[in-house]
Amino acid sequence: MAAAFVLGLLTLSTTLAWMLFVRRRERRPRRRAAGLALGEFAGLWTVSLIANLVLGVAIIFTVRTVTPLFVSIYVLNDVSLAVASGLQAFVLYWGRHTRVTRAA
Repeated sequence: MAAAFVLGLLTLSTTLAWMLFVRRRERRPRRRAAGLALGEFAGLWTVSLIANLVLGVAIIFTVRTVTPLFVSIYVLNDVSLAVASGLQAFVLYWGRHTRVTRAA
C-alpha cells in the first residue's frame, strides 16, 4: 500500500511539473528524449548497484578468507549503498553526455 501511494504521488507530481514547465509545442520529441534519458539513467543505476554489490561481496569473502575476521554480508544491506549507486550513475550519465549538456 505504501509503495502504491509513493508511486501515485510521484506520478502526480511529475505530471504537474511537466504541465507547468514544458512548453506545449514540440512535446512529443521532448517526451521521447526524456523517456530515453530516464531509461538510460535507470539502467546505469541498476548496473552501478549490481557492480557495487558484487564488488562488496567479493571484498567481504576476501577478508573472511585472508584474515580471521568475520564480516557479515548484511553490511551491504543499507539504503545508502543504493543512494550512492544513484549518485555514481548520475556522474556516469553526465560524463557520457558532456557534449550535449553544458557544464556549470
